[in-house]
Amino acid sequence: MSTENRRKSPRELAKSAARFGLDTFVPQRPFAYAYAALLDAMGVERGPLGRYRSTGLIRPSREEARRHADALHARLRQIDTLEKALGSRAIAVDAIARGENVAAAFVQSVRAILKSGDRNLARSVAQSLHATQGFDQVGDITRAMVLMADGVADEAWRVFRRYGSAYVMDLAPVEYLAAGFLFEPAAAAADLRVLLDGGRRDVTDASGWLELAGLAVISRDEELALRAIGRAEEVAGAPGDRETIPAEIEWAKSWLGRMERTLDHVEESTISFGIVDYKQPDFGKSSKNLGDYIQTVAAMGHLVRHQEFEFAGDEGLVELAEELQSRVKEERRLTGAKAKFTLSLVQRDGSEFHATPEKTWMLAFGWYKHPTFGVVRPLQFAEHIRPILVSVHINVPGMLTPESIAYLKKYGPVGCRDWNTVHLLLAAGVPAFFSGCITTTVDTVFPPPAPQSARSGTLVVDTRVPDRGDRFEQQFLDVRLRPFLANMRNALEVLEWYRGKYARVITSRLHSYLPARSLGATVDFRPRNPADPRFDGLAGITDEQFDGIRNGISSKIEQIMRTIASGASEDEVYATWRELCADDVAAARRRHEAVPPIPAPTFDLAETCRVIRAAQVDIPRTRDEQDGAEVDIELSLDGNLKDQLLVAIQSLVDSSSRPLHLWILSRDHTDEDFRRVAQLFPQVSFTWLPCDGVSYGVIHGMIKHITVATMDRLLLPDLLPELKRIVHFDIDALCRSDISALADTPMGENAIAARLSPQPDARSGFATIISAAQRLKQQEREARELILRSHNMHAFDFDSFNAGIMVLDLERMRADDFCRRFIPYAERFGLHDQEILNQYAGGRIAKLDKGWNAIPRFESIEEAKVIHWAGAYKPWGQAYVAGRELYRDVADRVLARRDALEGQTPSPS
Repeated sequence: MSTENRRKSPRELAKSAARFGLDTFVPQRPFAYAYAALLDAMGVERGPLGRYRSTGLIRPSREEARRHADALHARLRQIDTLEKALGSRAIAVDAIARGENVAAAFVQSVRAILKSGDRNLARSVAQSLHATQGFDQVGDITRAMVLMADGVADEAWRVFRRYGSAYVMDLAPVEYLAAGFLFEPAAAAADLRVLLDGGRRDVTDASGWLELAGLAVISRDEELALRAIGRAEEVAGAPGDRETIPAEIEWAKSWLGRMERTLDHVEESTISFGIVDYKQPDFGKSSKNLGDYIQTVAAMGHLVRHQEFEFAGDEGLVELAEELQSRVKEERRLTGAKAKFTLSLVQRDGSEFHATPEKTWMLAFGWYKHPTFGVVRPLQFAEHIRPILVSVHINVPGMLTPESIAYLKKYGPVGCRDWNTVHLLLAAGVPAFFSGCITTTVDTVFPPPAPQSARSGTLVVDTRVPDRGDRFEQQFLDVRLRPFLANMRNALEVLEWYRGKYARVITSRLHSYLPARSLGATVDFRPRNPADPRFDGLAGITDEQFDGIRNGISSKIEQIMRTIASGASEDEVYATWRELCADDVAAARRRHEAVPPIPAPTFDLAETCRVIRAAQVDIPRTRDEQDGAEVDIELSLDGNLKDQLLVAIQSLVDSSSRPLHLWILSRDHTDEDFRRVAQLFPQVSFTWLPCDGVSYGVIHGMIKHITVATMDRLLLPDLLPELKRIVHFDIDALCRSDISALADTPMGENAIAARLSPQPDARSGFATIISAAQRLKQQEREARELILRSHNMHAFDFDSFNAGIMVLDLERMRADDFCRRFIPYAERFGLHDQEILNQYAGGRIAKLDKGWNAIPRFESIEEAKVIHWAGAYKPWGQAYVAGRELYRDVADRVLARRDALEGQTPSPS
């Protein structure tokens, strides 16, 4: 620790300590008190650490230092969020005090809250405004802004369009146009032109103008983009601007002109070949990861190992290719194929935004595909590119549109970097195989590794460990700002460290681990999340398996490069590629189909149901108020939601045209609870089913605002063999329409009737399972098994549903052996109930109208039949949520009756 560091604030010290490992800050006696003060100032428990005893300084163990570093990171995140939120809350007051329009002041405030990252708070403010007389319009506009932040652009656009462009553009032009360019780009372009002409309230910050310029870029309107960039330059430098604004302005300018489709000239006698770079119009999404350029070094090795290839084109690219060609190790050099290649850069995430020569071959590898200005684009390259797909990782299943799937089929088979991508593509009907990562072959352009005796020291790359050694961050802003050749030189320098300088490398980065191993270093790979599907097939492999990946990639690309160099047609090249990969595709399909039966639940399912039924308490109704057959409804809860249960029941009773039989799966309830509820609702039949003794293991996916009681509904098919059908009704819901109409929903051959999820990050069934696998952390084997089972069971992709309000065909679920086959997904993989039900259905559901499960977080509840407050904020909480008045009206009535029944004075709600 330097004397400069000793003058820093505790917060600054914490950032440094958390970044570099705490034990490096207490190597000797003078720093012991600073270490202790640092932990104390940041509220981190330290015990006796930092004190002295007769034996000397009590220093942290490695595990303690790691725990302290993690705690400091968490504390810093809390402080940052709090500071941003507190600052954003004052904006509306300051704006009103300056005499600004009140509606505009609230818009500014909500925008600032969103920027701070607190979407729940922003949503509460917007919904509260909407419910306040005179502020309903600005409430709607701010609600649409929150919906845009949530990714629910379609609903946001519906809200914006309700008021027309004139009103919305005066308050929230950037958010309005961001939605407009998605759904009505021509109209949005016209509105942006009006904004630029000064006909509306101006955008006052450079970041807003840059976002609008970006939207114009992806809409191919260069004139509008140029004008928006000009406005960004005019207002740049205002207080609160990002430090990178000047660089972002220059970045945006650099993409102008690239959209013109005038193609670079390639001599007829040469073959056009693309070299992968990692820039795109969206500054914030362009790569700052030097590991990407390590991939490109490895990929170029497969081109330059052919010693008789010649190169033309950009002088810098040619010089680099010739240098790498001269560096190829002797045993990797190839002869016998002659051709001249014209080299040009192709941007992995932005190939469609710049000119590409016709018939450009390219090795296509790496992570696909980063969004551009919030838009996830299909997995396709510019039309003139002929990709050889090898070492591909697909991170966002949503980019696999029907057009993308057709594209991959056309240019496949796809060599996949990881098994997750293999299973994903096979489920989508795309021929695929496991190729492994191209960085395993980076040693092609390096001499043999230095012997261990010539190496020394440890290099720690992008990981928080207390181990001593030199430290290097592979992600940094200069990578984004520097030109391609500078990044390639830097990548070669780092690779030389791996080859000959360090005896040991400790890293969390895939593109440090694999290339370092390829170059002979001893590597300790410590991924932050070992269960991350990106690592399936790459982590924990033997030297033999590593060599198999390296040799497999090298041999296939060698043959395909020879075919390309021969002047073969596109059809001939891809026929060769299919032949080269055929055996690997067949092997991948065999592995994809080899799914063993899932083990039965660890508890005796039949005995569990018997015990629950033995404790069953039946209380038949004592008053008849409706005619017709009973409607069977299930609710599940624990002791924390007893009052909320009464509100849900009251709403059901108020709206039903037929008598109700409620089957209540309960935990932490007593006979007195059963009696009280029956007295309040004598017109309802009750069957109480205590589930206190049932355990489902560790549920990694359990959402913070729900409890294990929600899992009990998974038992329903076996627990209630006498019932054919039942309605599930969440406790945080309020019925506003006749529930018997829902119970009679036609279901066809489906076991479940439910509404599709309105939540963007929960819509894709495949993405949900991949996310669930990532939660398993140290349970890599279970994570891999979960993905294999899911991707084998279902064709890609299916829409997930929200399980808060459902109709269940218990008879069909019994026929499918639901309980035995799917309850183990909770125990084995930590899935929660909604995930399990979606895994079972796989999109095969009877789709309910969204009115039967209207979720205020994402949509209007004006025509709701059932309002369901899914999410952390509830109508009985302190923060405002839409529809709270409706809920509290019912709550006041039923709780007053309860208190009167018990001889109490009603408590204010």
